[in-house]
Order: sequence, then C-alpha cells, then structure tokens
Amino acid sequence: MKIAYILVSSMAVLFLIYAIHAYLTFEVNLQEVKEAVSLRNEAQANNIMQGLDKFIDERITDIRKISNSKRILDILSDSNREFSQIKDLESFLEQKESEIEFGQPNTTSDEIEEGELSKNLRDTITFYKDTYGYDVVEELFVTNRYGANIAWSAGKSDYVQSDEEWWQATKDRGAYVGKLEKQDYQRYSIPLAFRISNEQGDFLGVMRVVVSIDAILHEFVGEAEVIEAASKQVILLDENDRIIYSSGTKFESSSQPVAYFDKIVADNGHFELPNGIEESTFVSYSRSIGYGNFQGFGWTSVIEQSRSSLVTEFLDQRNSILFVSVLGMVASIIIGILVSFSVSRPLQKLSDMASRLSQGSFEIQIKKSRIYEIGVIDESFNDMARSLRKLIETERELVKTRIRVKNERLIAIGQLAASMAHDLKNPLATIRSSAEIIKRNSKTDDNELTEVIARMDRAIDRIAHQIEDVLNFVRTTPLDISDVSMQSVFQSSIKSLEIPQNISIELPRIDFTIRGDFRKLEVVFINLILNAVQAIGKDQGKIIIRMIKENGDLKINVEDTGPGIPNEIFPKIFDPLITTKERGTGLGLSTCKNIIEQHGGTISAKNTPTTFIMRLPENVI
Repeated sequence: MKIAYILVSSMAVLFLIYAIHAYLTFEVNLQEVKEAVSLRNEAQANNIMQGLDKFIDERITDIRKISNSKRILDILSDSNREFSQIKDLESFLEQKESEIEFGQPNTTSDEIEEGELSKNLRDTITFYKDTYGYDVVEELFVTNRYGANIAWSAGKSDYVQSDEEWWQATKDRGAYVGKLEKQDYQRYSIPLAFRISNEQGDFLGVMRVVVSIDAILHEFVGEAEVIEAASKQVILLDENDRIIYSSGTKFESSSQPVAYFDKIVADNGHFELPNGIEESTFVSYSRSIGYGNFQGFGWTSVIEQSRSSLVTEFLDQRNSILFVSVLGMVASIIIGILVSFSVSRPLQKLSDMASRLSQGSFEIQIKKSRIYEIGVIDESFNDMARSLRKLIETERELVKTRIRVKNERLIAIGQLAASMAHDLKNPLATIRSSAEIIKRNSKTDDNELTEVIARMDRAIDRIAHQIEDVLNFVRTTPLDISDVSMQSVFQSSIKSLEIPQNISIELPRIDFTIRGDFRKLEVVFINLILNAVQAIGKDQGKIIIRMIKENGDLKINVEDTGPGIPNEIFPKIFDPLITTKERGTGLGLSTCKNIIEQHGGTISAKNTPTTFIMRLPENVI
C-alpha cells in the first residue's frame, strides 16, 4: 500500500474518530446538562414555592398578632357583655341585619364605622397599601361571639356573620382559609378568618380578612421575573391545576388545566415533554407543603425551559467540531496527494532501482530528489550500485577462478579415479574367479575355510560396489532414452540386491511409464534401497516406495523405518564424499542427484521418517 494511501486513510480515520468522539461526548454532556438544568430548575421552583409559603405565613402571623391584641380582646369582651344583656337578641340582630350593610354609602351604624377599632384597622390597611403600592386587604372586619360586626375597615359586609359557613368553621377550628376566587371587588383574592379567644380560651369573636392575589403573589412575581429573564417560563398552578400565574399574567377564569397535570405525581420532580421530532420542553415542579403554621394551599410552582434554548450553544459547538473534522479530512486528502508526489514517487523510483539491482543491472543512476532526506537515500543507492558493481565484478572473477581450479582438480581426480577404478576391475575379476575355483575345488567340510571364502566374497562385493560408485560418479554418459516402466526399475533394483529377512519392501500397486534411461534409473533405486537396508540394519524394518502423478510430474517417495539421517550432515547429504557409513564412498547420493537432474527432475530428503522425494517429468527431453 502506498504511503499516500496510508497517510490519507490514517488522517481520515483520525478525524473521523475525533468527530465520533466529539459527537458522543456532546450527546453525553447534553444528557448530563439536561439533567443538571432540570435539577437546578427543580431547586428554583422549590425555592420560589417555599418563598410564597413563607410570605403567606408571615402575613397570617401579622394578622394573628392584630387579632390577638389586647385592645381587640377588651373591645370584644365589652361587646359580648353588652350583647348578653339584650333580652331579645335574635330580634335585635335581625333588625340590625336589615338596617346595616357595611361598605354602602348610607351606613347607619356611625358608632361602629367611626369607632377606635375600625380606625386602627383602616390604618393597618393603609400601611400595607403604602408599603406594597397596591391594595393588600380587600376586606377586614371583626365580629363578636354572636356574629355581630363590631369593627369594619374595608370591603362589604353584612352586620351578622354567624349564619355564614366560614364563621362557624373558624369558631370550631380556630382558623379558616378559603379558596382563591373572585370576590365582590372584581379581583381574585383569598378569604382568611381567625378565632379570637381570651387567655382562658373562651371564644370572643372572629376576625375576617380577604387578601388580594396581588398581595399573595407580590414576592413570587418578583422572583419569577428574575427566572424568566433566563429564557424560562414560570407557572403557578392551584390545587385543581388551573394556572394562577404564567409569564406575568395572573389568574384567569378561562385558563385550562395544563396538559402534563398527570405527570406531577410527587412533591418535587422533573420530566421532559416532547413537542416534536427535535424539540421538547424540560418541566420542573415543586408542590406547596406549607411553612411554619401555614399548611399550604396545595399550589404547584412549575418552571418550563425549551430544549432549543438549552442546546443552542452545544449545537453550535457540535457543528464547529463536525466542520473541523470535515475540513481535516479534506486537508488529509490534499496532504496525501502532496506526499504522493513528493515522497511516494521518489520512493517508487528507489524501489524500481532496487528491483533492477536485484536483477543484476548495476549501471543505473537515480536523479537526486529535492527533498533532503530522500536525496540522501538516492545518493546512498547510487553509491550502493557502484559498490555492488565493483563487488559483483570481483566476485565473478573469484568464482571463475574457483570454478576453473575446481574443475581442473575434479577433472584430474576424475581421470585418476576412473583410471584406478578401471585398473582395479581386472585384478578384482581375477580374484573373484579364483575364489570361485577355490570354492568349487574345496572337497572338505572345513568351516574355517568356508568362513574365509565368505569373507573374501563380501570384501570383493564391497570393493566392486565402491568401484561402481566411483565410475558412476565420474563418468557422465548420454541418456539411453526409451519407454521405462517404473515397476520394472523397482523389481530389477531389488533383484540386484540381497535383501535381509528382517526387512520387507512395499511397492506401489500402480505403474507409470516415462521416457528415460533404464540402467541409470536402476542405479538410483539400487543406491536408495541399499542405503535404507544399511540404515535399518538387523532390526525389523520396512521400505515403502510410493508413486503418484502430481502437477504433470511423476512423484516417487522412498521411505524407510531406519533411525534417520544425523542432523549435522543432513543439509550436505547430496554432496560428494559425505557418508555416515564407515566403509562408504560418499558418492551414492551424489550420483543419484546427478542422474535425476540429468532426467530433468529433482530429488530432496526429509527426516522422521527418512524419505527421499523425487520428481521426474513423464517425457525426458
């Protein structure tokens, strides 16, 4: 693979991994940010809800302090004492109920309207209005234990309140908290009432206060506006999941319950509300659980934040990362092309030069590159070519000299060996015939003489075999080509040898005919079988000859169960004069190699078990 391809692929993969890692990191961080923002919004919703509960608790505490003041207790005690002395109290109350309605222009009870207690209550209302800038109290009055209104400062009220449900609830339970509703003052407000008792716990009367929604949500709205400045929406829900406040708008009678009401199942929590394929809203909420003595209205503060407002910055960062990644991939391609022209091409020239050098062409010269490092390599290659040229020329001369000397020595040795072998054959024949005559003319049963004659025969055979090895090695005669049956070669070779009883020979069941020299091939298998017999020795053994046609050649294996060829001489077994036998010439395998190669084939060997592998072409040219 070219360097340019590797570099381009590597950089592209690097930028791709960077892009994938950045994208996955973005998604993981986005999930973590979403969770963190939801928890933060949940904490903010809880804070503003607690702030609202605390604010209401403080207002209730203020009102309780007023209702428990000594002045009110004294006035109520006096009023109850006066009312208790009225003989027909029920008729009196009915008459007053028909005559007086507080808040109307023609109020007939001047002593109540202008009384000290009423003045103090009006001063309290004025104080709250001056403090907050709006009417905090819509209605404020005090009744005695008989339900008669004895002090009034704001709003509209009947004279007798004992027939009202809230009055009875306040008398029995000590306090009353009404629902958020539109009173007679065209504004939403919440009625509150508190039982007034003396130190002995005796019931003296009731104070009723109607607090406007503006007063209740005064601090809540301020905190909500701060939160909404951060691209969030604050919603306040009542116990029926109607919207009390949303984005600066206070309670509207036409408001519908929010769609996710069923998801608000705990005091605090958050969830994600899908709005489309890629858009959603993170909703965090907190229920009112009260503060101090205030048990809470059961309202819920909700903070909504759109996903788009949260992830805009992250999306910009992700897009920047993807842009950089794409830009990096394009840059890697350009760099790869530049590297291909600047580095790959000079390297290709160096590769071509190395290939030509390996083919023996040392006259080449490579043009030096303008890149310094590659130029140094170019010059090194040129120096190497010149050095190799000189070295090869020197080696050639040395090889020629060695070959010439070796050939001259081999020729001389061969001529001498052939002459000696030829000269020894005639005396050896005379000795062999003389031994035969002695054997025939011997009429005695002299065991010693018989043993001597047997040793003479073995010695004559050994000398004859060695002389034949020398002659087969030194003489290279042309092949006498004919159609040769390989089974005939195997059988003839075996008949030429004396095979011991402890060794069996397994021949192939099939026969192949090739074009070759029968006698020379016979020499090959005589040597191989004889070597195997000598290797097995006196142990039980087996010689297996296998034959198969493979890739157009005839493959012949000669395998034996002998101990194998020693590792130290195994690489040199086909060299002349290499032998493992004490009386061998070391020319047998070398002769086999020459004959096989003369037939255009090859011979090799392997150990465990010892196997000689020959490949012969079917047609010898």
